[in-house]
Amino acid sequence: MIELKHVSYAYADETAKNLKDISLAAHDGEITLCTGVSGCGKSTLLRVINSLCPNYYGGSLEGEILIDGINIVGEELAYVSSLVGTLFQDPERQFFALNVEDEIAFALEWKGLNKSEIIQRVNDVIEMFSLGEIRNQAIDSLSEGQKQKVGLATVVAMQVKNIILDEPTANLDPESTEELAKILQRLKNENYCIMVVDHRLYYLKDYADKVYILEQGSVVEEGNFNVISNEVIKKYGLRKTFVTDRRQSLERIHDTDDCIACCQNLSFKYKNGKEIFHELNLSFPLGFHVLLGRNGIGKTTLSRLVFGLEKPTSGKVIFKDDRVKHPLSYGSIVLQNTDYQLNMSSVHNELKSCFELSGQKYSKERIKELLKELSLENFEYRHPQSLSGGQKQRLVIGCALCKNPKILILDEPTSGLDGRNMRKIKQILLDYSKKGHCVVVITHDLELIDEDYIDAIEIKNQE
Repeated sequence: MIELKHVSYAYADETAKNLKDISLAAHDGEITLCTGVSGCGKSTLLRVINSLCPNYYGGSLEGEILIDGINIVGEELAYVSSLVGTLFQDPERQFFALNVEDEIAFALEWKGLNKSEIIQRVNDVIEMFSLGEIRNQAIDSLSEGQKQKVGLATVVAMQVKNIILDEPTANLDPESTEELAKILQRLKNENYCIMVVDHRLYYLKDYADKVYILEQGSVVEEGNFNVISNEVIKKYGLRKTFVTDRRQSLERIHDTDDCIACCQNLSFKYKNGKEIFHELNLSFPLGFHVLLGRNGIGKTTLSRLVFGLEKPTSGKVIFKDDRVKHPLSYGSIVLQNTDYQLNMSSVHNELKSCFELSGQKYSKERIKELLKELSLENFEYRHPQSLSGGQKQRLVIGCALCKNPKILILDEPTSGLDGRNMRKIKQILLDYSKKGHCVVVITHDLELIDEDYIDAIEIKNQE
């Protein structure tokens, strides 16, 4: 059981409190959902529960945090980790081994379990999470969705009865999301205490026992799942509680004369010999499009091939403008892991450097306008790495737009966004595509594609 009593917290060197007088309880045999807009304090809440705040991040903590009745305030991080397991928003931060099987076994070995017990637990979670096909695969070759599944499998293998998950569905396809919900239900039936922080709500509709909604570091609503009414969704900018899967009904892209780029007989293999694409032919016309496909099918690899970040085994990518010296001088890519693209000391300087590097005209007023469009006007001089996951996503999208790219490919740009900002970013990208640009969004987000005017590209079985 996890219980917080009048908990407040402020990060080091910050006067404003990120959590304000929070009291909540997550019981054994229950799934507790915490949601709210980006930057409301959800990830910080998990950090005080697993003691990263203040043991790692510093800062000042008030109140009581009880794990199975034990007040962990002031306890060592190693001890707290024996009471509560964590799946981070970015699972790469908790990986130590080189391949999937070794990663799952790593913590069990450090725990001192005997070999037969380790083998049994590893096999059990590999079966539970359907990881058999990738059990010997290198971690760095996995898709982001596969990494999330491996991260959670590692936590479950530890058999710690309290589990907290930060945006566990952010990079999962709908099938894997449904699979995750059933796994959480199974753990719930085994009397685990599960706390999930997520923007996506629909998949827990039939599973969550309790819901807490956060706003500016405080709990503003609590109750069962029905507390998330349409009025509450609108008031706090949340995601929908019911989503229709429209993937099969979307219009498929066909060859047209207004294509910005196209792949001709494109083939690609990884160094381990696994073939991702075989003689792929694909066009990218003007307009707004989504790129669909299961986790690990090759969507991210395709975007990297288009922009020259990977070299094809055979075939080529052709751009309409044959004067293009390098694809990145013609287009932009927003990576799935935003940390790879944030290099400056402030949000302002990130946007400024993108304007300068691309030779685009800009002014302080233009930067302020863009920040307002992205709902980042209050963070202009904050360090980018101090932002929440959703705020970072909005920033890198803004950086891409600064370059005025003819073709823009975004890899899961809404995975960490709340409902309000997801809808805002979607509109920004739609408007941009209507100005004579090609926008391609790699996504699993069913809410993003719930519109009639979106065209789709779907990758199946490396074709």
